[in-house]
Amino acid sequence: MPQNGAWSRETSSPQTRRPAPKETTTADRPAGRRLGPNQHARATVFSRNQTEDYFQQVEIRLRSTLEPHRCSGYEIFWRCLKTENAYAEIVRWNGMISAEDSVFRTGNPGIGFNFGARPADLRQPPGCGMPLTVHLPIQERQSGYLAVLAADGHQVGHVDVELRSGQFHDVILTDDVAYRFPRDPQSRSVLPQRMALLTVLADARLPVAIPAPLRALELVVRERMSRPLGSCYVALSRVHGRPADAAIASDPLAAAGLTRQLADLLDRMAVAGGEPAIRRATEAASADYWLEWADQVREVLFPLMSEGGRSRAAIELAAVEEVRATGTALVHGDLGGANLLMTVASEPAGDRAPVLAGILDWDEARVGNQANDLASLAVTFGWPLTAQIEQQRQSTDASLLSSARVIAATFALQQALPAALSGDVASLDDGLMRYR
Repeated sequence: MPQNGAWSRETSSPQTRRPAPKETTTADRPAGRRLGPNQHARATVFSRNQTEDYFQQVEIRLRSTLEPHRCSGYEIFWRCLKTENAYAEIVRWNGMISAEDSVFRTGNPGIGFNFGARPADLRQPPGCGMPLTVHLPIQERQSGYLAVLAADGHQVGHVDVELRSGQFHDVILTDDVAYRFPRDPQSRSVLPQRMALLTVLADARLPVAIPAPLRALELVVRERMSRPLGSCYVALSRVHGRPADAAIASDPLAAAGLTRQLADLLDRMAVAGGEPAIRRATEAASADYWLEWADQVREVLFPLMSEGGRSRAAIELAAVEEVRATGTALVHGDLGGANLLMTVASEPAGDRAPVLAGILDWDEARVGNQANDLASLAVTFGWPLTAQIEQQRQSTDASLLSSARVIAATFALQQALPAALSGDVASLDDGLMRYR
């Protein structure tokens, strides 16, 4: 190994690929071995005499082909430093020499120490399907996001700051602001549309709080959406509360109060779906919504299932294809679990009853059939409480509950499909657990 060299130990004989002063060594796939689109790699980094004088890098290549004068695939690399000038980057090679795009880079001057590679580091970029995802340790991601915010003039300290990771976004939570960072190109591309909807919903007179953008949308798009992943974000008002607890359903007082609140919310959303501003800001579910979704599940997920799993999924898909997706109500799309925030209010008798204070994550909102939201509520609180919600509504449809049961049976597939398309291996494995 050269005195100032570095390599990733994936094979027994690393190959030096670039001359000094930029020394880079990588373990390319063995000649003649064909690799499919689902690839996972991990490497332990060995480096010594790290210096600012050379651009030592450790690299991992995925979905890659190397031929004379031609290179394609993804190159993931880290600079072998733990100083402010370190970085991590993903480059997509498109064929001819110099035909390359940087699709992700993190580590700006002054904050690079969060992203470089130190001796004996473990680096692991998982990929699944056509998209590719690189996971940095959570402490590194949080430090990097805070540095980006500080560079933009946001006074965000490290105390009482929390990083929460969803399937497609990371969110930095401070006392009053939620900074939302998309983690993949698709999530970034639709973020302006999502923010436009939140702006409209803030004026929709819903009986709960929702996150609202803190800057004009056109300014956010112009200033931040063109940035690389890891440094583009939107700032939203933070909605306070604790995620809803399924145990509420077993407390008669708490269940009665929550039932009234959710019935009022669904009634208000049924009306809001007809408001012109909301119809302009969101899409209406098509009549073929479930048919198209089921076809995509068969194409993407069936090859990953066992024979028994495919038989089970086929029955569930056949049932959901009969559900009507169209309607005139505003549908949240994931109205349950951690998206429902509760606070506690004191009752006249001295009891402390939970209050539905806010709703997060309106990314899947559309105008359509409220059976999907009832299914989400049932998975969170149970079918008896959900039936009581329907009974207390001003206008109800007897077919909603039966449709909701059919939709609820597909929730694992609804989790697995976007996970497969975005490269989220953990969510994919969890969603397909019963189908393998």
